Amino acid sequence: MIKTKIIVTNGPSLRSARVLKYIVKNTDVIRFNFSHAKEFEILDAIDRIKKVSSELKKGIAILGDLSGPKIRIKGLSGFDHVEKGDEVNILYNKKEARNSAVGEKNIYLDYKLSENIKKNNIIFYGDGELKFAVKGTYGDRIVAKAMNSSTVKVDKGINVFGSRVNLAPPTEADLKFLKFAVKNDFDFIAVSFVKSPENIKKIRKITKDIDIISKIETREAVDNIDGIIKESDGIMVARGDLGLHVGIEKLPIVQQYLLKKCGEYRKPIIIATQLLSSMKDNPFPTRAEANDIANNILDKVDCVMLSNETAVGNYPIETVDTLKKIISNAEGFIENETDINRKDAGINSINVNKVNIAISVAAADIAGKFKTDCIFAPTQTGTTAKILSSLKSQSNVIALTNSLKVKNRLGIWYGVRVMPIDKYETTNQMIENVKEIAKKEGMRRFIIVSGTPNKLGTTDTLKYIEMEKNKKQ
Repeated sequence: MIKTKIIVTNGPSLRSARVLKYIVKNTDVIRFNFSHAKEFEILDAIDRIKKVSSELKKGIAILGDLSGPKIRIKGLSGFDHVEKGDEVNILYNKKEARNSAVGEKNIYLDYKLSENIKKNNIIFYGDGELKFAVKGTYGDRIVAKAMNSSTVKVDKGINVFGSRVNLAPPTEADLKFLKFAVKNDFDFIAVSFVKSPENIKKIRKITKDIDIISKIETREAVDNIDGIIKESDGIMVARGDLGLHVGIEKLPIVQQYLLKKCGEYRKPIIIATQLLSSMKDNPFPTRAEANDIANNILDKVDCVMLSNETAVGNYPIETVDTLKKIISNAEGFIENETDINRKDAGINSINVNKVNIAISVAAADIAGKFKTDCIFAPTQTGTTAKILSSLKSQSNVIALTNSLKVKNRLGIWYGVRVMPIDKYETTNQMIENVKEIAKKEGMRRFIIVSGTPNKLGTTDTLKYIEMEKNKKQ
């Protein structure tokens, strides 16, 4: 079993029964991009996913991705392609536009960007396919010069480098989809363009029992990362927009910084954007993509996410298969390290004052020294399994729970496998249940980290068990 979790994005490419069956069987979370789907389409897809999940007897979590306050192109006049050196007018909307002269190129936005723009700012189209240099602003009109050639399409987003736009979630559209997600029992909500902890607090009041993933896409989010991580259940490094906001040359270092921060707060981190983008149209990845993924795995990120590759790509099965192979090989390199003096950074960076964390750290240390088959974590809330996961040790963690909600919420946590356990009332009864599970799984040496039965938040027990070898008949 690979430790790194996989999120895929739903779309037309997953409509085939054969493809969907493979996806449910081989991934952990299915994402719905609320920017590109209608409610009835989402409900139809979820119904099909649940049917396949039931047939395979394999759970899969559902993530809704809010569109957030992204500035989008809502209209074009006079063109659909620009050449390097062309001048364009960027306006709020057609009602605000001045009378255009023949041959002028106009882009109409859904936001009055002129209030946040200065001369020499750079405006990016999409994920950076096209760059405009701002020559000046004239009322509500921005005049910009194309720095390269590209086709331009309606509904694509834009980003500004060198200026901070006063937009933050949740938008009216976000609030609508939040209510929809709550009503339909989504497991995760990803919040786009988070800028401060207050953005998350507003959404938390509505979502209540849905885990919140903050998408880090702006310089403001990086500046406020401590508060954002504290308020979130995890973060997603959305490298497309983030690279445009902080500068592409700084993106690798910013990602390392975010990874370190998530380790400090014991929160999962998801890496997204262009993992295998070439496989949208090709059955094989580029060497650079393979190296990028492998380096993320060597950094022990919790989760990686595919977007267009599975939503609208021509090779969704091949893409997931390739991703799993790269993950497996990279994780194998970690597991085969032989330096006995190596200290796990995850363990060293964690404050071990609390008893539950201290016990989990001890369990990971013992499991490593005695090469145990796994660490079992009977849990009612998932907390014990999450703490063990945050240590990023080489021991497999098996969370034992009968809660579907807990099972799905562990879908983004590194190295956690979830299995059901028979109901128990006492610690001794729980231990016997775990032994039966271990026996069926062919495990002989393992650790149990648990709390007091039927009492939440009490991780206070560590038990090492070595079962007798089966006698030969």
